[in-house]
Amino acid sequence: MGVGDFVELTIAGCVGQVISTTEEPSTDTISVVRSDVTNCNDVCLMYRFTNTGLNPKDVRFYTCVGGEEQTITLAPDANTTVCVKQITFLPGVVTANRLTCDCGDVWLVRQCRLDGVTNDQYVNGNGLLSGGEFVSLTDDTDCRYEVKY
Repeated sequence: MGVGDFVELTIAGCVGQVISTTEEPSTDTISVVRSDVTNCNDVCLMYRFTNTGLNPKDVRFYTCVGGEEQTITLAPDANTTVCVKQITFLPGVVTANRLTCDCGDVWLVRQCRLDGVTNDQYVNGNGLLSGGEFVSLTDDTDCRYEVKY
């Protein structure tokens, strides 16, 4: 392991890049060198986006599942939690707060509707979901949802 390598830390569970060596005391331990990560955009992080402005605002990002660029529109004072690889557009009135260093098994599902209304929810996949599937939710068994990312 050396400068430039990507590593996963034991306590925080985050992936980071080694940028230098130091004689300072350690605050965490490297659990594994991540040879599957070649840059920071290969790492998925859970963010909460909040629109603090007075008008709807778009946020663009690359998803962790499928790696597609997605756009979400946040109403004023609205927020949503998303698992992203890279944020590509973030207006000044939208905050992005990192919640966790791992997205775990959280998926965005979109309700199948014909009226043009978008109803997205984030659900725990319990190891059972994959993108493109159609599912029913426990609290909404009459509707079908597409697993997006």
